[in-house]
Amino acid sequence: MSGKIDTPTLLFDVPPVLMESFCRLIDSGVDGLGWRALATHILPSQLEVRCTEMYVAAGKSPTQELMWLWAQQNKTVGDLLKVLDEMGHTRARSLFQSQAVHVNHTAILTIISPTKPQSIKRQHIVTGLTRRVDNRCPDPCASFY
Repeated sequence: MSGKIDTPTLLFDVPPVLMESFCRLIDSGVDGLGWRALATHILPSQLEVRCTEMYVAAGKSPTQELMWLWAQQNKTVGDLLKVLDEMGHTRARSLFQSQAVHVNHTAILTIISPTKPQSIKRQHIVTGLTRRVDNRCPDPCASFY
């Protein structure tokens, strides 16, 4: 495989180490190079951008949450590179061009609590994007809708 990720690669197939580096870089950015600028490019409304601020308040990576939501729309690395070009974020763009990668497959990890055998927690581990599945946790954006 070449030293860069192909543009048709789905965001779910981006290696975890690369996605984590990307999220840290965007989370630490300010003004036009931070997560808010990314959100305004990929989210359909300002309301959803404001909703993303709830993840920050909860101590989560806003960029990781944005990438999770966007990846569910079958977005590709090429789509992300277009947005990064529009933002003028050459450093983030270079992450995807300078990494030798190995594409991983989606896995689902099921954890069974030893104290409560009927209690099952599931985590979808999708390369760099991890989402905990738990119906008891309310959506932090639910109050906005």
